[in-house]
Amino acid sequence: MKKLFLFCTSLAIAAGMWSCGPDDNGNTPPPVPDATLELTPSDDIEFDAEGGSVTIAVTTNQDIWESESDSDWCVVTKGDGEFTIEAEVNTTEEAMPEATVTVTAGEGDNVITKTIKVNQLSVNATDIPVEYYMMANLHYFEERSLPELGYYQLMLSADGGQSEAKITTVAFWHDVIPNQSQLNKFPKGTFTIDPDSESAKFHINPGTGTIETKQNGSYMMHVMMGTPHHLLLMKSGTMTIGGEGNNVTIDIDFVAEDSVTGEESIYRGHYSYNGAGLPPLYTYITATEEQFSATFTRVKSATLGDTGNGSSYASVILTDNNGANELKFIAFIAENSTILPDGTYTFAPKDTFTPGTLMPGEYYPTEGALNTYYLGWNTSTGSIDTSIPATEGTMTVTSQGGVYDIDFDFKGLNERKLRKKASFTGSYNGPIYF
Repeated sequence: MKKLFLFCTSLAIAAGMWSCGPDDNGNTPPPVPDATLELTPSDDIEFDAEGGSVTIAVTTNQDIWESESDSDWCVVTKGDGEFTIEAEVNTTEEAMPEATVTVTAGEGDNVITKTIKVNQLSVNATDIPVEYYMMANLHYFEERSLPELGYYQLMLSADGGQSEAKITTVAFWHDVIPNQSQLNKFPKGTFTIDPDSESAKFHINPGTGTIETKQNGSYMMHVMMGTPHHLLLMKSGTMTIGGEGNNVTIDIDFVAEDSVTGEESIYRGHYSYNGAGLPPLYTYITATEEQFSATFTRVKSATLGDTGNGSSYASVILTDNNGANELKFIAFIAENSTILPDGTYTFAPKDTFTPGTLMPGEYYPTEGALNTYYLGWNTSTGSIDTSIPATEGTMTVTSQGGVYDIDFDFKGLNERKLRKKASFTGSYNGPIYF
């Protein structure tokens, strides 16, 4: 009986020691609160190829918390009330596999867990937002024919004209000179940037130059507030043309080089066009045609000269009273003529010098518009807002007693608006002294 009594007494003492009931003073302890955990910032992380680090603040009601990464390239270092996620430079051409950082607070059954996904781009990834690369509009399409060489130019843009992409696709015919029947449809297929292989029928010119001389080859330029800001020169990759008839798709996957820093980046874009109701893909296509007009009141300069090809020329620059509009034309006239003859002048091919024709306008980034053109000036800033080298249209001249009536009806591409198709009409009434 003594043994039984001692055993029961021991149980009673043990029960008293482990009781969750009131303490000696009759107070009941509060229940253990659920674990809480807040991470600041809590968003997933994407490092560029350069790597870097991000520090995360930890707020919890628990004394114990831990943080760890499931990938070796993503390093986590715990500190006092915070931890740091760090990535070294990624020198590969592939993005790093996604890592997960897990943060746990509490112990036993009272535990809370949160995660952060971490990614790192490849060495070729660009820091320009991808939307700059999604091409929305085909602003310009041109085809030309030269002996043993026919080529096409594409000008595409995105973001309301804030980006442009130009691709010069070259087609070689070694046996025949291309004619209109060969060139009037853009050929389907995959084009490769390959400057060293002229044996292939098609290839794309690689990009060369800087922002000022961007007209050569293939490039992507980002325009900010009307000013060239970032230029990528295409160095390798492919462009695939698909679709049926006038329904055209263009997919681009290029490796590009920054024209200033030389750093590589990836340029990808997609363009889709449903050509229903619109002309075939040749000459050029734009969403809308800009229209400009002006009345000129003053002659800024007027000169005569000899072309050296059996004709003379009259070069005249007109402006208005405010200096907001300027027009220049070069008209070919009979040899040794001292006046601008009456008649309707049309544009002739370059270097033909035929009397009664106009010299087509041209544009060079370092020189601007040349020959026959219209300029619209911003008088408050002194900059050119509109630059249209004229290549089509007519100029009608009538005169009496040295007073000229001249009407202009020109067409061209506005070089200040990603070469958007534009037309200009204008007039001048007054004397011209050569």
